[in-house]
Amino acid sequence: MAQLLAKPDTLLIDHLKAVVDLAGQLADRLQLSPLLRTKALVAAALHDVGKAATDFQDYVLKKTSHAFPHALTGLWFVPEVEKVVNRYFGTSPQAFEATAAVLTHHSPLTPNLYKTHRDCQPPSLHPDVKTLLHEIAKFLNGVGVPLGVPPTIPLQQSLRNMNPAEILEFELRFRPGNEIKTFRGVLQSLPPQNFATVK
Repeated sequence: MAQLLAKPDTLLIDHLKAVVDLAGQLADRLQLSPLLRTKALVAAALHDVGKAATDFQDYVLKKTSHAFPHALTGLWFVPEVEKVVNRYFGTSPQAFEATAAVLTHHSPLTPNLYKTHRDCQPPSLHPDVKTLLHEIAKFLNGVGVPLGVPPTIPLQQSLRNMNPAEILEFELRFRPGNEIKTFRGVLQSLPPQNFATVK
């Protein structure tokens, strides 16, 4: 089991499980659709996955005074998992509500969010990250999230070598009409009701 920390006295996996449990209760109380319920659970499970970076673990243990923003580091993980969910439900490939919720769980999605981090050295992942991702996949499957594969499978090595702040500036082409948007633009154009519900 991964011994990564969310806080000095709290294991990251325990924190994520507690937040997923709360998200499930809220989703049931709000009677969310199966799609939005699933997205809320994915966001809850992965909201702090960026804390599995070596610099963040050093920060929690007070070995360093700062760390790369963990919500931004989550961009290495959340969109790839959310793509699997979108395919399962047959929803729009531009529907990244869980990703937007994770990215903005400490800051609003402004046009300049994390732009100052584009020139920063990207974080390195802690060796326990794969174990953490498998544990997350297990409890997500246990609450009915249809991943089919653990989150480690859809991760691309190229993404992990890139500063996650650059992902926000990726240009994506969507059909019909071959519309081009940056990933930041895709997140900013989400239906506000769906984004707010998942967040």
